[in-house]
Amino acid sequence: MFIVAKPLSDRVIPRIQTRYSFPGSILSFIFISGLVAAAITEAAGIHAIFGAFIVGVVIGDSSHLKESTREIIHQFVTNIFAPLFFISIGLKVDFFAHFDLIMVLIVLGLAIVGKVVGCGIGARMGGMSFSESMAIGFGMNSRGAMEIILGILALEAGVINETVFVALVVMALVTSLISAPMMGYFLNKVKKFETLLQILTSKNIFISSLKSKDEILEMLINRVAEEGQVNRLKLKEDLLIREATFPAVILPGLALPHAKLDVKRAYMAIAINRKGYKYTEEDDPVFVTILMVSPADKPELHLNLLAETVSVFKEEDAISDLVSCPNPEEMLQFFQNRV
Repeated sequence: MFIVAKPLSDRVIPRIQTRYSFPGSILSFIFISGLVAAAITEAAGIHAIFGAFIVGVVIGDSSHLKESTREIIHQFVTNIFAPLFFISIGLKVDFFAHFDLIMVLIVLGLAIVGKVVGCGIGARMGGMSFSESMAIGFGMNSRGAMEIILGILALEAGVINETVFVALVVMALVTSLISAPMMGYFLNKVKKFETLLQILTSKNIFISSLKSKDEILEMLINRVAEEGQVNRLKLKEDLLIREATFPAVILPGLALPHAKLDVKRAYMAIAINRKGYKYTEEDDPVFVTILMVSPADKPELHLNLLAETVSVFKEEDAISDLVSCPNPEEMLQFFQNRV
């Protein structure tokens, strides 16, 4: 479903949002898609919830979905579906009669240790600091909605009893409540690094008429190498190695080649091509190319800058707005307004 539905949704969503009434048309599309996927998985012998879940992941992950649409769905789910969901749970089980403190503590302990320690170790192995690793661990710790749904299915199937189900619900609520303050605590301890706006300058933003990936990359590599005393060949080699594993085109119209080298600070250069060019034959035309180089001994800085850069383009019209800016100074102002 992911292989077929993802590219299909990325083509259909922009058309629905621009050609038909908003937001009714896109909300109807999402709702109907969820029901159809649920029916398909139910017919295949898998519970309907998994089909709807997959559609939620596919559509929710689309860069074409407007932020206003996400907010409407968020408000609808939070203020209507969520209360009804918890009311239905309360009607199924008597929480006071089946509350077992020992069982609750066991389930709660397993959940917190499993999520926080598991994700924390993975983040630590990825080069993040202890505080960042713990923040990621507690971020994962809050994901309890699916556990409740699976608990309901297990209860209906007779796999677990009411006591275990109550413990699962309490676990989901408690882990969600403690995650935000714990994430805030550890994030406050994270060492502050350079930000996108501290690195980017208007002199490193180029309005280019070059029509090939190699020419544009060569221009950006030369600029970064000149500014940061970086070895051009080493930078180009690292970019090619990284692209073999992670594609540079991360959003339609945006290429973000990046590398980690032996430099003291991060550098960034941007090429704006108003007519677009083909980064690879498989990709849509690219209008914005951002080359980023960061110190190899600061992987957390690299991730922070990538995340900050991508967040600038979370709105569907962000790339077209940037490309339409008349000069590098206003393009820099575009980033300042979006960060």
